[in-house]
Amino acid sequence: MVDRVDRQTRRRMMASVRGSDTAPERRVRSLLHRLGFRFRLQRRDLPGTPDIVLPRLQTVVFVHGCFWHRHLGCSRCTTPATRTAFWNGKFLANVARDARVRRQLVRLGWKVLVVWECETRDIDRLERRLVRRLSGAAKSLPAKSAARASGPSSSSPASAASDLPPIVSGSRPSGRTTSGRTPRRSTSTGSVPTRSSRGTSRS
Repeated sequence: MVDRVDRQTRRRMMASVRGSDTAPERRVRSLLHRLGFRFRLQRRDLPGTPDIVLPRLQTVVFVHGCFWHRHLGCSRCTTPATRTAFWNGKFLANVARDARVRRQLVRLGWKVLVVWECETRDIDRLERRLVRRLSGAAKSLPAKSAARASGPSSSSPASAASDLPPIVSGSRPSGRTTSGRTPRRSTSTGSVPTRSSRGTSRS
């Protein structure tokens, strides 16, 4: 599809493009937060630095611009009329990088979800899609991971308390030995004197 704007307008549009925290990204983050999902942003330790990462669901979300990442069939997927070879090369490199990043993430065990810029215009439809995809991601997790994704984490106080040694019912922690006698303290230099050494024994 040939670009519908003139050269000066295209130049102004390119200068205003942001690499992160775009309006579509903010819409997706707001929707996920409202649905109760918790996530992290821009994890640089993952291939492609995903826009949104849901660790418990082992899922990453990329919010792609339709122009830059070539959303085929979308009205925003245009090609500038000038310097066509330059733009086509740039677009092909973007598409190849997206495919490579996706393969790397899948090999690492992550599920990859792409949300296109044009999809963020219809929030209700996008909400249904996210709920369906993320619910499916939770069901496909192993039983232990799925329980962690839907319930409290293993580092919660309740689970941590279960790791403590049990106390026998009816007993009270004390300093007494098993014979019922309190062990005597050492009478070495600097220690607390015993009752007999103070000469205060009762008759």
